[in-house]
Amino acid sequence: MNPKLAVIPIYQPKIAIRKYLDEKVAARPSFSYTIIMNVSFLAPGYALDFLVDVKGKKAHIKDGGNVKFCATTMPHIGQAVIGILTHLEETANRPVKISSVETTQNEIVEISKSIDPTGKWEVKHSRTEDLEKIAHERWSKGDHSEEVVEMFIDRAFIGTEAGYFPVTDNKLLGIEPIGREGLEQIIKTAIKG
Repeated sequence: MNPKLAVIPIYQPKIAIRKYLDEKVAARPSFSYTIIMNVSFLAPGYALDFLVDVKGKKAHIKDGGNVKFCATTMPHIGQAVIGILTHLEETANRPVKISSVETTQNEIVEISKSIDPTGKWEVKHSRTEDLEKIAHERWSKGDHSEEVVEMFIDRAFIGTEAGYFPVTDNKLLGIEPIGREGLEQIIKTAIKG
C-alpha cells in the first residue's frame, strides 16, 4: 500500500484487510489471496463521469489536468480474475496491478471535444491538496458523504500519483491495453449514450 494513502481515512479499511490477510497467511501458509488494483473504472456512466462528464461537457480538473493515471475496463477486471485463477502461484499473497489505458483528465477532455466539438464546456479547477484538507475537516465532523469520499479519491489517485502504475501485471494476466483508440471508443459511447 502506498504510504501516502495511509493518512486518507477511506483507505483505512483496505489497509486493515491487507494486514488481516497477511496474518492469515502467516498463520496458515496453505491460505493465499490476491488483491486486484485497477485504480479507476473506465466505462460510460458514473465511472467515466467521475473523471470528466463527457456527455454533460463538464470537467472538474485537478492539479492542472496533466497528471497521468490508469483506468481499467470491466472486461479487463474480469480477465484479471481469470488470469489470477490460471496463475495462482505467481499472484499469491500480493496485489496485482492492472490497467486498460494510461490517460489524463486533459486528454479525456481533448478527445471529447474532438468527437463532439459543439457546445461550450464548463470547466473548473482545483488542487487536490486543498480538496484533501476540506475532506479531512468534513470527515472529522461526521460528514462521510459521497462528495467527501470523492475528494479523498481525487487526492489519492491524482494528488499522490497513486493512480498511475508504471509497471503492471497485464502481461501475466492476459490483459491487452486498449490504447488511445479504445479510450476514444469508450468516450464516443458515453457521449452518444
